[in-house]
Amino acid sequence: VSGAYTVTSSILSLTVDGSNGSSATVSRAGDYCPIYCKIKCQLSDRNNNQEAYLGFVNDITDQTIKILAYFSGTDNATIKFISSYSGIDEETEETDVVLPVGLTTAQFLQYGIYFNGPTANFTINDIVVAKHGNHLPNMYQDMELVAGIHNLDSTVSASLNIDTFCFSN
Repeated sequence: VSGAYTVTSSILSLTVDGSNGSSATVSRAGDYCPIYCKIKCQLSDRNNNQEAYLGFVNDITDQTIKILAYFSGTDNATIKFISSYSGIDEETEETDVVLPVGLTTAQFLQYGIYFNGPTANFTINDIVVAKHGNHLPNMYQDMELVAGIHNLDSTVSASLNIDTFCFSN
């Protein structure tokens, strides 16, 4: 874990304070596919110029090769599912996911990413909401499991609250 965090009643809260560039991250060394993660979490607030992310990356500081659920902006009913072979726009696939009626990112939801080589599936509460088959990492690329929150150009505090953070391969 890096950045500000607290643990209360089994909930790990990664918190960005009101300073520009503030970030908090939790990660676990991974492996190559097939890989699967489940992260049960919620965002305390969605703000402009603030991002949160969950999933797999080649390097937690670089994040060019990735399969991530990406949260940005103030709409707590939308998420982007992003996969990238190299970080170059032409080698990146993005899918906008709209949560089912009644669900928001302010609620504890179970997010899952399964990468088996030819495809990557994104699930919310065990329902497949997006599937990528292009611009995926090399199937032998070592990936790390990561969850984090970051102020890009924001002076608002927020937390990514994690109940479950698990990885399997």
